[in-house]
Amino acid sequence: MFQQRLSKATRRALVGLGISLMAVGVHSAAAETLTLEHAIQTALENNPEVHRSRAERDVAQAGVDRADAAFRPRVSVGAGVDHLTLNSASPAAGRAELDFSEIFPDTDPVTVDEPVRDLSGFTRYSAHVTAEYILWDFGQRRSQRDAAIGDRAAAQARTNVAEADTVLEVAEGYFDLLHAQALLAVQEEALARQEESAELARRLHRAGRVTGGDVARADADVARAEVDVTETRNTVERHRLRLLRAMGVHPHNAQFEVDTRSRIRAPGDWRQALEDKDWAEEHPSVVAQIEAVEARRAELERHRRSFRPTLQAGANYRVDRFAEGGTAPNYTVGVELRWDIFDGGDRGSRVAEARAQQMSAAAAREHRYNEVVTQAREAENDLAEAEERIQLAQRALAASEEDLRNARGGYREGVRSFSDLSQAQVDVAEAQARLEGARFDRQKALARLYWALGSIPTDTLR
Repeated sequence: MFQQRLSKATRRALVGLGISLMAVGVHSAAAETLTLEHAIQTALENNPEVHRSRAERDVAQAGVDRADAAFRPRVSVGAGVDHLTLNSASPAAGRAELDFSEIFPDTDPVTVDEPVRDLSGFTRYSAHVTAEYILWDFGQRRSQRDAAIGDRAAAQARTNVAEADTVLEVAEGYFDLLHAQALLAVQEEALARQEESAELARRLHRAGRVTGGDVARADADVARAEVDVTETRNTVERHRLRLLRAMGVHPHNAQFEVDTRSRIRAPGDWRQALEDKDWAEEHPSVVAQIEAVEARRAELERHRRSFRPTLQAGANYRVDRFAEGGTAPNYTVGVELRWDIFDGGDRGSRVAEARAQQMSAAAAREHRYNEVVTQAREAENDLAEAEERIQLAQRALAASEEDLRNARGGYREGVRSFSDLSQAQVDVAEAQARLEGARFDRQKALARLYWALGSIPTDTLR
């Protein structure tokens, strides 16, 4: 599938990069140029959400190892020392008696008056080795291992989701920052032109060629341009912080400039990929839900099998040695069949819980599938809209620039007013801003489209 090819290409390229944070330059004192490719690699190495998902994957792997351990025998060793007495010193009625009537029928029992001295007991030293092995449990361990494997697969899929989401967040933040910077450049240029126009209006007013209203209008245009520049500067900083957060880099340690040439190339066969009715089944987030359903199914089967008996073999070897001398070795070997007939409903409630969790996972999978399909269609529509807006904005910019040239000529000839000239300059700046917005909206739509298809291959970055 298209998505699988993209994901593999992404992983191979990212692994081969080997780019450290110092190479990226985000930790250096001087500002360095940060490409989109470097930003993505940095995020995959440092983003906390990616770290968390990878740790959960390791936890799931430990669960598989624990399930595998249930198939192996268990061996334990132990040692101890204890002191045994045969009497009780108090009360007197509980003191030990020596009864020799079995040997001498006519002899009465003799009470021990000083038990510590008369019956001090003995000290015993012991050591033992015990081995246990489950011969057959009617599939309980196997279903437990299947559930653990399913959890591991789901955890790996969630890691892929975290990585894909991080890449998308970085790409959107990167192009939002580029967009804001491009818009700022346009607005700063427009502000400079407005300031020139305001100065010209004042000179012309002194010469009696324009009215005071023209001067006031020019000053108002300057004020509006200054407000736009201030707001956009704040937007630039906000997007910079958002990009740093996605990259997992502390703002105080980052000095960088984004590469204004970084772009995402459109995939050549994405329309054909979306025509495949099963393409969404391979999206990382859908795969994660599919694996979760399988894990819950195995968990349900494990709890169902808990109603079955267990056949276990065991062996024990024990040696006792007494302080007065002599040893007493003993061993036991046997097979035990254990079957819990009644547990107060505990196993039944676990089965019901596992069944409900499986149904919930299945519903989540269906919901996620529909989300991916919807987001892919939205990205497709956004891409088409952005491309259309680019064409319209280019025509609008060309028309605005032509109108500005006409306004300048008409003003020199006296057929256009100064306010017409000022408005024409504003129209050009607004057309430039719309064109820049459409271009970067197209890049963001491409990023979301690639996300819907599974990943953003590094060979599409430039």
